[in-house]
Amino acid sequence: MTPEAEIAALVAGPSAHPQVAILSDEIDGTMTDDGAAHVSRLHDPKIRDRLIDRDGASKTDAMTGGRLGGSVWPEPF
Repeated sequence: MTPEAEIAALVAGPSAHPQVAILSDEIDGTMTDDGAAHVSRLHDPKIRDRLIDRDGASKTDAMTGGRLGGSVWPEPF
């Protein structure tokens, strides 16, 4: 899991370029081995309007070989 300080730096980087979309691949987001809670980038108001979020159940629900997933796209895209 990427430390929150590193994520904050990544989010701050493209702030000068609001036309750039950010892809957050959260397919493994709930699979933590240290007990830390996963926080989706969808909850970050600074980037929510240009965030493409990918997630799915294939790995977290042990669906080996299955491909079940989805994404959330901001309206402009």
